[in-house]
Amino acid sequence: MATAALFSRFRIIFYSSVIKKMLIDLVEKQNPSSIVFKLNKDNNLYVIPAGDKVILVFGINFQQKTDKSLARVFLQELEDAKRHVRNTVEAKYYPDYSRPPNELKDIEQNFKQYSNGLISFSKEK
Repeated sequence: MATAALFSRFRIIFYSSVIKKMLIDLVEKQNPSSIVFKLNKDNNLYVIPAGDKVILVFGINFQQKTDKSLARVFLQELEDAKRHVRNTVEAKYYPDYSRPPNELKDIEQNFKQYSNGLISFSKEK
């Protein structure tokens, strides 16, 4: 159990350090490149620098029909929540893999692998 806790903290620290480094590079007017993390065998995290912000895009994939339905409802509600909460992280849900986020067009071409599409998170300064 202790080993699992250590590994789970390592993932958080590792991912956040990459995002923090990318933000520092943007502030220092450097040109960081996009990064793709393979979270597990079915899901990826794309970390994309864009102007003065970093965009996180998650590919969402579930195998079971019930999981797919629940994920779709949750992701749509997450996107709609920005209307009711001020100063929130912007979430955009892309359920149709034929219309992915523009930021991903040069990074990934195979979006059919994600049964529930993609969701992106960004925050303006």
